[in-house]
Amino acid sequence: MQKLLLKLLSIGVRTSYDKDTIEKIKLVNGISLMGVPISLFYAILFGLNGYYFHTFVFVIGMVIFSLTTVFNKYFGLNFARVYISFAAPLCFGLVNVISGKDAGFYMGFIVTTMPALLIFDKVKHIAFIVSVSMLILILSIIGYKYFSPIEDLKFNMIVHIINLATVIMAALTVVYIFKRELNESRQKIEEKQSEILDSIHYAKKIQNTLIAHRSFIDANIKDNFVVFQPKDIVSGDFYWATKYAERFYLAVCDSTGHGVPGAFMSLLNITFLNEAINEKHILNVDEIFNYARKKLIENLGKEGQKDGFDGILLCMDAATKEITYAAANNSPVMISNGKLTKLPCDKMPVGQGEKKEPFKRYTVEATTSDLLYLYTDGFADQFGGPKGKKYKYKELNEFILKNSALSLQQQPIKISDEFTRWKGDLEQVDDVLVVGIRI
Repeated sequence: MQKLLLKLLSIGVRTSYDKDTIEKIKLVNGISLMGVPISLFYAILFGLNGYYFHTFVFVIGMVIFSLTTVFNKYFGLNFARVYISFAAPLCFGLVNVISGKDAGFYMGFIVTTMPALLIFDKVKHIAFIVSVSMLILILSIIGYKYFSPIEDLKFNMIVHIINLATVIMAALTVVYIFKRELNESRQKIEEKQSEILDSIHYAKKIQNTLIAHRSFIDANIKDNFVVFQPKDIVSGDFYWATKYAERFYLAVCDSTGHGVPGAFMSLLNITFLNEAINEKHILNVDEIFNYARKKLIENLGKEGQKDGFDGILLCMDAATKEITYAAANNSPVMISNGKLTKLPCDKMPVGQGEKKEPFKRYTVEATTSDLLYLYTDGFADQFGGPKGKKYKYKELNEFILKNSALSLQQQPIKISDEFTRWKGDLEQVDDVLVVGIRI
């Protein structure tokens, strides 16, 4: 019996259909096939009580409901669901007219309108079906005036109770189907979310292999710290380092975007920086930025996209003891003898921008134990505090200066705590990256 039922429900299903279409076909067939035994029951009930015209109408109803599966098979889901959405209320409307209000067939319109919520996706289609059903109901009520109702009060009472029970059962069935579909949808969403998160976590592993390893930085810069707090699992901000001969390079950069798009950009940006130094043997920081900009525009700027990065590329030459840097929109900050100095930068990104001048190479005039800070805009742009305003660069520099006497092991803790305090319960707006170096 179960196999037969499943076979009937699957009439019209094809292997090429997606899962959602298959479920809707089965639902339309199920609703229609449910109408067959109900019509048969009423046909027998009215026939045994001498109401043969009613019996004839219910037999016609059986045929009408059965035809839905045929239409599903030969004409498709769209035709079948429109057909049953109009045929069902017409059947109930006719029975309602010839039976009178005491028989309670008007309640059947609740049964005929509910399936529309399940088998149609668009609100306008559902509203149209419900409106047509209500119109047929109103016309059938008007029709009471032109047809003699069933006068057997006892029989009317029995039919009324049966109709009420049918409506309740149908309503519970629809609620059950709704709940089942909701649970299935929730499960699908959770599965997809899990797959996406797994992919992002794996992408994070890839990104972590490309950004600078702390041990590599520590081996080349004795006293340093990194505060790195991505907005999402993966980050558009990145810190990257490499060494070529006696030169150690450290980049602190903010790629266009954050999250997954930003992470993709960071990988591309790291690739071009690495290519410039280790493959093309371009050693001057300004020329490295020029090369990266050229590659970004060639690969991404054809359609006017302005993707790339802002950032600082620092070069520490162990042979000459010279420290040079190139800076795109981000300025390094130096603290010497308790005084903070904001170092110059070029007001243009590494990528497509309004200005296309060559980047400048700047030299850091520092003495031993001076502090150099490189950061992106995430901390300064964070909303928070009592008024929900941005932290701003001035306040960030003042905070760095205030805590500059602390060791470089204590400073990152202070910076992280300050960011958490300022942000409070507000959402983090961007990736946060702050790097400190003692020269």
